[in-house]
Amino acid sequence: MKNWLIRIRKADVFLNGKQVLHNIDWTMKRKENWAVVGINGAGKTCFMKLIFGELIPIDGGEVRWFGNEEHGPLMDARKRIGFVSADYQEKYSPDTLGRDVVVSGFFSS
Repeated sequence: MKNWLIRIRKADVFLNGKQVLHNIDWTMKRKENWAVVGINGAGKTCFMKLIFGELIPIDGGEVRWFGNEEHGPLMDARKRIGFVSADYQEKYSPDTLGRDVVVSGFFSS
Protein backbone atom coordinates (compact mmCIF):
# COMPACT_ATOMS: atom_id res chain seq x y z
CA MET A 1 0.00 0.00 0.00
CA LYS A 2 1.12 3.56 -0.66
CA ASN A 3 2.51 5.76 2.10
CA TRP A 4 -0.32 8.30 1.93
CA LEU A 5 -3.71 8.31 3.64
CA ILE A 6 -5.40 11.16 1.80
CA ARG A 7 -4.37 12.78 -1.45
CA ILE A 8 -6.02 15.76 -3.11
CA ARG A 9 -4.97 16.89 -6.59
CA LYS A 10 -6.03 20.00 -8.55
CA ALA A 11 -9.23 20.41 -6.52
CA ASP A 12 -11.46 23.37 -7.26
CA VAL A 13 -14.70 23.52 -5.27
CA PHE A 14 -17.69 25.80 -5.84
CA LEU A 15 -20.61 26.51 -3.49
CA ASN A 16 -23.63 28.45 -4.72
CA GLY A 17 -21.72 29.55 -7.82
CA LYS A 18 -18.75 30.89 -5.85
CA GLN A 19 -15.33 29.24 -5.90
CA VAL A 20 -14.40 28.45 -2.30
CA LEU A 21 -11.31 26.26 -2.82
CA HIS A 22 -8.75 26.96 -5.54
CA ASN A 23 -6.41 24.35 -7.06
CA ILE A 24 -5.77 22.41 -3.83
CA ASP A 25 -2.86 19.96 -3.91
CA TRP A 26 -2.38 18.26 -0.54
CA THR A 27 -1.23 14.89 0.77
CA MET A 28 -1.47 13.45 4.26
CA LYS A 29 1.01 10.66 4.87
CA ARG A 30 0.98 7.95 7.48
CA LYS A 31 2.02 9.08 10.98
CA GLU A 32 1.48 12.77 10.13
CA ASN A 33 -0.72 15.06 12.20
CA TRP A 34 -2.30 18.18 10.76
CA ALA A 35 -4.24 21.12 12.15
CA VAL A 36 -6.56 23.08 9.86
CA VAL A 37 -6.64 26.69 11.07
CA GLY A 38 -7.71 30.03 9.65
CA ILE A 39 -10.07 32.95 10.01
CA ASN A 40 -13.83 32.62 9.53
CA GLY A 41 -14.63 32.09 5.88
CA ALA A 42 -11.14 30.88 4.97
CA GLY A 43 -12.44 27.50 3.73
CA LYS A 44 -11.59 25.20 6.66
CA THR A 45 -14.97 23.48 6.73
CA CYS A 46 -15.07 23.19 2.94
CA PHE A 47 -11.61 21.64 2.98
CA MET A 48 -12.68 19.10 5.61
CA LYS A 49 -15.86 18.30 3.69
CA LEU A 50 -13.71 17.75 0.59
CA ILE A 51 -11.59 15.24 2.53
CA PHE A 52 -14.72 13.52 3.86
CA GLY A 53 -16.30 13.33 0.41
CA GLU A 54 -19.20 15.68 1.07
CA LEU A 55 -17.87 18.14 -1.51
CA ILE A 56 -16.58 17.01 -4.89
CA PRO A 57 -13.90 18.84 -6.90
CA ILE A 58 -14.75 19.87 -10.45
CA ASP A 59 -12.86 19.77 -13.75
CA GLY A 60 -10.58 16.81 -13.16
CA GLY A 61 -9.73 17.44 -9.52
CA GLU A 62 -9.55 14.31 -7.38
CA VAL A 63 -9.59 13.07 -3.82
CA ARG A 64 -8.17 9.63 -3.02
CA TRP A 65 -8.03 7.75 0.26
CA PHE A 66 -5.74 5.17 1.86
CA GLY A 67 -3.30 4.68 -0.99
CA ASN A 68 -5.93 3.76 -3.59
CA GLU A 69 -5.05 5.20 -6.98
CA GLU A 70 -8.55 4.46 -8.28
CA HIS A 71 -11.64 6.19 -6.92
CA GLY A 72 -13.01 3.62 -4.46
CA PRO A 73 -16.37 3.49 -2.71
CA LEU A 74 -16.89 6.62 -0.62
CA MET A 75 -18.60 4.73 2.20
CA ASP A 76 -15.54 2.50 2.62
CA ALA A 77 -13.37 5.58 3.14
CA ARG A 78 -15.89 7.16 5.52
CA LYS A 79 -15.74 4.11 7.78
CA ARG A 80 -12.12 5.03 8.45
CA ILE A 81 -12.42 8.84 8.72
CA GLY A 82 -13.93 10.76 11.62
CA PHE A 83 -15.39 14.21 11.00
CA VAL A 84 -17.35 16.49 13.32
CA SER A 85 -18.58 19.95 12.40
CA ALA A 86 -21.02 22.55 13.66
CA ASP A 87 -23.23 21.65 10.68
CA TYR A 88 -23.71 18.19 12.16
CA GLN A 89 -24.29 19.48 15.67
CA GLU A 90 -27.13 21.72 14.50
CA LYS A 91 -29.03 18.69 13.16
CA TYR A 92 -29.55 17.27 16.65
CA SER A 93 -32.38 18.49 18.84
CA PRO A 94 -31.39 19.92 22.25
CA ASP A 95 -32.85 16.90 24.06
CA THR A 96 -30.74 14.34 22.14
CA LEU A 97 -28.69 12.21 24.51
CA GLY A 98 -24.91 12.31 24.20
CA ARG A 99 -24.94 8.50 23.89
CA ASP A 100 -27.16 8.76 20.80
CA VAL A 101 -24.85 11.31 19.21
CA VAL A 102 -21.81 9.08 19.82
CA VAL A 103 -23.55 5.99 18.47
CA SER A 104 -24.59 7.87 15.32
CA GLY A 105 -20.88 8.40 14.58
CA PHE A 106 -20.39 4.67 14.14
CA PHE A 107 -22.39 4.98 10.95
CA SER A 108 -20.84 8.26 9.78
CA SER A 109 -24.15 10.02 10.17
